[in-house]
Amino acid sequence: MSKLSVVLCLVLVIVSICLAAPLSAESKRSQRLEITVPEGGPTQRVYFHSPEGDERAMVALFHDLVEQGAKHVNCFLPNTVVCELPVHRHANEFVRNPGITVLYDPQIETAGSPGPAFTPGWAKHCYALADELKHAPYDPHEIARARSNTDMEPGEPTVFEVPEDIVRLTDTMAMAASDYVEPRNIQQNSELLLGTVLIQLVLPESRYAPQNNENWSDQGIAGATGQAAAAVIYFQNTYEKIPMNFIFKDYVRIHTTMEPINFEIREVDWIADVMHTLDYDCEATTGGVLTAVHEFNNDKRQQYGTQWVFTAFIANAERDGDHMFWKARGIGWSYLGGPYLVLPYPAGSVSMGQAFKYYMGNIFWATGEDVAANYECDDYSGYLDYRNKNKTTGYDPIMGNPIPCRGMTAPAPCVMNAGDVMDYWYSGDPCEFTAGQWGLIDRLPRNGVADCLDAPPTIYFENAAVETVFTEQAVIRFRAVSEGVPNRNRHQDPDLRVDYRVPVKFVGRSERGTITQKILPLDGEYGDLEEEFEFQMDKLPGGLSTFSVISRNAANAWSEEQTKELFYIGLSYLHFGFQNTNEGTWLEWHLLGDTFDATLDIHRVDIENGGVDEIIATRVQPTGPRVGYFTPYGYLDDTVERGCEYSYYVSGSLSATYRDADTTVTGITHEVTAKAMYPIASDAMLSEAVPNPFNERMQISIRIPMSYRDIDAEFPRPIPTDVKVMVYDVLGRRISEIYSGTVYGQVLTIPWDGTNDNNEKVPAGVYFVKSVAGAQVGTKKIVVVR
Repeated sequence: MSKLSVVLCLVLVIVSICLAAPLSAESKRSQRLEITVPEGGPTQRVYFHSPEGDERAMVALFHDLVEQGAKHVNCFLPNTVVCELPVHRHANEFVRNPGITVLYDPQIETAGSPGPAFTPGWAKHCYALADELKHAPYDPHEIARARSNTDMEPGEPTVFEVPEDIVRLTDTMAMAASDYVEPRNIQQNSELLLGTVLIQLVLPESRYAPQNNENWSDQGIAGATGQAAAAVIYFQNTYEKIPMNFIFKDYVRIHTTMEPINFEIREVDWIADVMHTLDYDCEATTGGVLTAVHEFNNDKRQQYGTQWVFTAFIANAERDGDHMFWKARGIGWSYLGGPYLVLPYPAGSVSMGQAFKYYMGNIFWATGEDVAANYECDDYSGYLDYRNKNKTTGYDPIMGNPIPCRGMTAPAPCVMNAGDVMDYWYSGDPCEFTAGQWGLIDRLPRNGVADCLDAPPTIYFENAAVETVFTEQAVIRFRAVSEGVPNRNRHQDPDLRVDYRVPVKFVGRSERGTITQKILPLDGEYGDLEEEFEFQMDKLPGGLSTFSVISRNAANAWSEEQTKELFYIGLSYLHFGFQNTNEGTWLEWHLLGDTFDATLDIHRVDIENGGVDEIIATRVQPTGPRVGYFTPYGYLDDTVERGCEYSYYVSGSLSATYRDADTTVTGITHEVTAKAMYPIASDAMLSEAVPNPFNERMQISIRIPMSYRDIDAEFPRPIPTDVKVMVYDVLGRRISEIYSGTVYGQVLTIPWDGTNDNNEKVPAGVYFVKSVAGAQVGTKKIVVVR
């Protein structure tokens, strides 16, 4: 195969480039690959048009749409950008330049001529052509003629030397660092058919060749560029879930002193002449042209900020008899892995779009599937080094040698199948084999992510071992690293292969596969190949606990749960609180996790009598069995003095062996303060006032009902209850407001010192305490004596 005849010489070029480019050790092995996966759901096609041809604005719009997750973004410089947006997104939100107008698909007429190239009408016509490419007419004679363009002829050398001056030129070309994109080597211009791709369409013409005078008409330019665009749109439609976004840049009527269609398909004289017109001088040799086109590609890729690039040289053949290159040598030529392809327009008896599909496949590393070749099958290729089963029948059972392809029957219809026994060829779809060579196959796991991107981030914990801690709080530090799928392309030197990695997009805490919390990186935003995290666990349960995270990259490749284990030697108290009851003060709490058979004591501090701390209960036992992580405890303090205020806390101690040494660990709860209530009858809201009658001060307990929001819901949410407590005289006049606030349902014990709102002592007599708590009202009579 003549595409493969230059592989080894290209390796020499790659070696020289990599040795000349001072990249870091890591960047030699891996590079960042920007991928934005569009959101799902229904979409609508939108056309953005710049009547003035503002190229800079259109390129900026293209990148903005890609970054925002628009689908199938195609930029036809300098006039038109087309994409699919979710129906809930309005196209005008992306327009930041007043010179850009927005058109929706139904607004664009397609009747008659599609109009000049790269206009909205022309673009809509391209989308229609893309649908036709699946059902294009088939000419078996054309396949027989085209076979010679994808195979090596008998006796053709498989290696040729690149002249030293070309090597030196390749060493220095366009390899300066860029703030926008990194320069790449000659066969890294188009490694994967995804992300953002710059396609350069060069349409040369000679005004001085009398033989055919193959000059471009406006209609021919629209037709040739439209066929190329249709082929690309066809790939977008074929791989719905793969992010593919393209910038098309045309170079029309590029002057050459030669007539390209009059050359044999593989001759490079006219291409060298065209490159000279484009200000890229080179010798008219294969190596010289490869070098010049690569320099051209690299310069423009940096200018337009895409990840990949290739150039298509399209020779005008509208007035040529068979619409093919000289000596009927075929309708196309391309190099495996790029950097360019060559096609005529029209392309023999097939559409140029059909031919473009095939030769663009070569650019992105898919080998042709010609079953009539006279050489041993090259049956592996591409980023994944994927096997092309249409090229392999097996191996000699005795010697173990590959069996030549001649006489094979290719079983699979495929876009790369150029065999004369098949009737699919250019009209075929990309089969599994081709998709695998592009890296786009989705095998195991079948998750909608191309296998070349299916490497979710790996979590690296700062301390990966089980960690023993003695506090309830622990800070877990870890990194999420996008590893990338290894590049196994055997057509590239192993020392020079680059693994492409996509950014980390999400890390979240998970429990048994369910995401419970998104975790932000330390810098506050995602988008790097490596992200650093710190997560503070504030309430570790006693004993062993796990911290699990799940992550994904920007291509939506999800990881399994990755877990860090912690062992907390200590007591984790939870829900320590109290309830006032007629019998006394009920204390309750839980221990979270392992209780370690700890000894628990209850302390009571008498606030009103000097703050004396006394232990009122020792070796408190659980009130019930452990449920999940929770062990319940409770204790009734029935020795309280009614109306007095106390503080309570629980202290615990446990013995453990750590690092072969016995250790004692203690832990206490926070304190809670409770005022012992006066008994309230079951059907009442207020207790009796104590004392009653009184002179200086009385206290009364009030049962506050619980209030809820969405009371009819399955799980109504509790909310605070509004409470007001007031004192009235026998004439119904308010004397004093002794409490106003909001509390959750509980018992309040409130004092009154016998004064009014002006802080004046009220005269002796009968008064009434009225409590309003939510919808409930209660009243008690009291007597003041003087």
